[in-house]
Amino acid sequence: MSIDNDDDILDILVNRSNFFDINKSDLSLIAEDFYLLIIDEDHNIIKANRKFIDDFKNSSDHDQKWSADIKHRSYAPTYFFAKNKDTDKQNLQKNDGRYIWVQWHNYPTEIGGQKYTVKFGFDITESEQAAQIILKINDHAKIGFWRVDLIEQSLYWSDEIYDIHGVKKSEYTPTVETAINFYHEDDIPIITERVEKCIETGEPFSVQLRIITSSSHTSYVESIGKPEFDNDNNIIAISGTFKDRTQTVLIEESHEQTRENLSNLKNISSHLRRTLDEHAIVSATDEFGKIQYANSKFCDISGYSTDELIGNTHNIVKSGRHDKAFYDELWHTIKSSQTWQGEICNLKKNGDNYWVSSTIVPFTNRKTGKPEQFISVHTDITQLKETQSKLDQLYVEALAASDAKTKFIANMSHELRTPLNHIIGFTEIVQSMNNDPALEENLDIIRNAGDELLSKVENVLKLVKSQSLEQEQNAQVDLIDLLVSDIIPFAENSAREKKQKIVTRLPGKLPHLACDKIDLQNALRQLIKNACQFSFNGDTIGIEVTTRKSKVDIIVFDNGPGMPYEITSSQLDPFNIGENVLTKANSGMGLGLPLAKSLCQKNDGKFCIETEAGQGTKIIMTFYKAVV
Repeated sequence: MSIDNDDDILDILVNRSNFFDINKSDLSLIAEDFYLLIIDEDHNIIKANRKFIDDFKNSSDHDQKWSADIKHRSYAPTYFFAKNKDTDKQNLQKNDGRYIWVQWHNYPTEIGGQKYTVKFGFDITESEQAAQIILKINDHAKIGFWRVDLIEQSLYWSDEIYDIHGVKKSEYTPTVETAINFYHEDDIPIITERVEKCIETGEPFSVQLRIITSSSHTSYVESIGKPEFDNDNNIIAISGTFKDRTQTVLIEESHEQTRENLSNLKNISSHLRRTLDEHAIVSATDEFGKIQYANSKFCDISGYSTDELIGNTHNIVKSGRHDKAFYDELWHTIKSSQTWQGEICNLKKNGDNYWVSSTIVPFTNRKTGKPEQFISVHTDITQLKETQSKLDQLYVEALAASDAKTKFIANMSHELRTPLNHIIGFTEIVQSMNNDPALEENLDIIRNAGDELLSKVENVLKLVKSQSLEQEQNAQVDLIDLLVSDIIPFAENSAREKKQKIVTRLPGKLPHLACDKIDLQNALRQLIKNACQFSFNGDTIGIEVTTRKSKVDIIVFDNGPGMPYEITSSQLDPFNIGENVLTKANSGMGLGLPLAKSLCQKNDGKFCIETEAGQGTKIIMTFYKAVV
């Protein structure tokens, strides 16, 4: 046999009309993309086209028998080519090392009295891989096959359907009569009606049902069925698939519940956001402090538009009222993933100041653990701060007026008492020298009027002295009674608004103090009020008393932000504190500490402050006149 090239193979195919109804030109084009082989009865390759040679054998020796040299994965047959079959497929390794699937169509022929087979092959790797994937998916998705033979009234289940129903193949034989009992009682009429309709009309069906497994669990399945016909177009069977969709249903139900919950949360979030926007100034910044969101209230109070705020930092509303340390401490707090709270004075676009009570909450990145966004909620307290400032000023003026009144009354009393004493004294001298009864009566009138006026002046002096810082302290104060009945309840009430914790450290027995009770009460109240006011929500405020012989230390402490250096170095001058110092969270005239110090010192006490930034403050009033 002389077959020298691809054209010789093509001639054989074209000349065998039982192979293809196609001309040589078209077949030549096909041969460029498909494999053509001629093999003998011993399954040796006699001839191959160029594509086969290029893909599987780097040789031009067409007479070499290649069957033993070509690497392939044999599945059902152990020989290289299937024998006496119209089609077969193989998994062959190409020259580049890759394996591909080839589908062969076999055409027996006879050339020169010798029997050969012409093989026409094409690459089916993609479809074969897809088929394998489908098989794996079916196995993973729990899809089984079933068939009802209407002639024999028998039911066939594949292994997957046994698994879906929770029964073992060795222990249960499915029948039409018993299999239907697995369905939920509400679903039995549904599947019965669909099957009957399929038998009657030949209409395929797809239905979702519930089955009760052998372990009494409810499973959700999808059954697809279609009729099978004989040569006379009679329905002889119904077959189809059975898919366990329990996991899908559970996921769908969970998804639906989640969707409903998310919808509810979205509505709640929308309402909360609307409520928050109506009440507060809200903004969001990125990790660098650039504004990403600003609500309408922020725009209204600042005078800036949304476009002017977005992309900018809060420096746009910076008033310059606070020092660098104030902002450094703020950023250190939120960069440490901690919430910051305090009062800030900002600047409007028109140059006016406005005050806000601020809460800044950091939100961290789950992967890095570092803040990536900051949400700020501010409340406008401008009017409150203005009122507070006016009240502080009025209080200062009242103190100044009271001091002036005291000095004025004291001076006037002195000025009045001196001439009155002169009048009374000279009257007494005149009376001692007078012998005229008529004059004596007038002198008595003068003397009595002078004594009465002097008595009134003395009463005024006593009143002024009782109200001054120089009054005497002769009373003994029951310290435990004062603390339990007044100071501790006052502290608990003051701390309630900011949910601060009050702790007390009191000895079992406390002495009496030789001091003014009202002074001590006012001093302690001022210290507790300051501690609550200048600490954060949830901080701890404490009252402690220590004793040693006649010495008593009354301590008010907190774990708040600590006092600025400006306060501790100011000698507690109320006017200096009020005008020059802004604390972290509040500001004001700063009269509490000076007043407490004055009241303490007025009663011969020692006033001491211990503070550390970020750690808290401890104020100690020491008294040395304890009475056991």
